[in-house]
Amino acid sequence: MYIYVNKYTMDYKRSLIFITTIIVLLFYCCKKDTTETADDNALVVEAKNWFISSNKNYIPNWQDAVSFSKNNIIYIILPSNYKLSADTNRIISRLIISNFGGKYSARLLEFIDSNVPGDINNIIKLFHGNENLKRLDGGYSGKVLVLSADHVFINGWQFESGAFKYTLKLKTSEGKSTLKKSF
Repeated sequence: MYIYVNKYTMDYKRSLIFITTIIVLLFYCCKKDTTETADDNALVVEAKNWFISSNKNYIPNWQDAVSFSKNNIIYIILPSNYKLSADTNRIISRLIISNFGGKYSARLLEFIDSNVPGDINNIIKLFHGNENLKRLDGGYSGKVLVLSADHVFINGWQFESGAFKYTLKLKTSEGKSTLKKSF
């Protein structure tokens, strides 16, 4: 028994498989991150309830909260009134609360003598940052401190034009906390 396959039938099937594959790839590659403002956003309300129940001693600005979803993690980014550093510096604080599968965590980011990075992806990089953080997009320049939600210093960095310059460490002596460079 011999099965005859038309050359054009095979070319058609290959083309159909190729086009279907391209469409599926485009669908998954073009999936965008989502950003929403706080207007009665249920995600913000849940994060606020978690934050209040964790007994933190400062009150962030919940009205200006923005929710952002990336890689199945929900982030709530909002202005905070907490400041670790001396009042002689211009400091902008942001509280970032993450929700991954119902498990919450929070960190404070302090931007010293600089503005908050305009790209939310940079804020997320800093939230997850570690010793290997070497570059931020968009040419960000400034000092960034990362604190736990309980105000414990975690890490800090200096960036110039988006490039990592040095790590900041917290130095304590005689009851005073100061920042020092670490190369």
